[in-house]
Amino acid sequence: MISLVIGTVVLAGCAATGAAPTGDTTTVPELVGSDAAIVDKVAARAGVVAVVEHEAAEQHKPGTVVRVDPAPGTAVARGSTVTVVVAGPAGRTVDEIVAADRRTFVGVGIDQDGTTVIAIGPDADEQAALDQVRTALAGRKHKVRRCATSWTELSRIVTEVTRRDDLKAGQGFGIAIDPSLCAVKVTGDIPAGAAQELRDRYQDAIVVAPGAPAARLPRR
Repeated sequence: MISLVIGTVVLAGCAATGAAPTGDTTTVPELVGSDAAIVDKVAARAGVVAVVEHEAAEQHKPGTVVRVDPAPGTAVARGSTVTVVVAGPAGRTVDEIVAADRRTFVGVGIDQDGTTVIAIGPDADEQAALDQVRTALAGRKHKVRRCATSWTELSRIVTEVTRRDDLKAGQGFGIAIDPSLCAVKVTGDIPAGAAQELRDRYQDAIVVAPGAPAARLPRR
């Protein structure tokens, strides 16, 4: 199965500011005025899960963050959900539409036969989800896959896994939400003990696979 890995990818280095998380608490990062494209990276580095919403805001440049709730600088539990409001409407591509509605969608993937997979959350309205992306699909062969775990919960798993000392100490590990699998995918030369612990803890919500990493884990 080939997947377009979108959603939470943990990367080091971001333009916006935000204190690195310590212990079980972290600080909501400063995102106001930033481009929406970096929101996931900055949020992941800070240890929070960003849910983007769009609203009309003529006085702001489209695609920039105008408001964050809780406010930047607020101390929150690691893995907390942060609402990030972006000026202007969502984009018109399938990926952009999906990224703008994480309460409905888990992501977009492609099966081996080229079918576009629209992954939705456990409580999502399938018909409403299809209506959102139908025009952007432009007649492409597609199918809907209902995931047992929401994008928000998968993102929290990413936050937890990146705290593991046995992964942070290594080189070449990667982690991302894989929408085609409805799971978090961890790749690289992962110690057998760590791999089994992840499978035991997260069950079907995680896939541990050898091979080239999807993204390098941040160093602390």
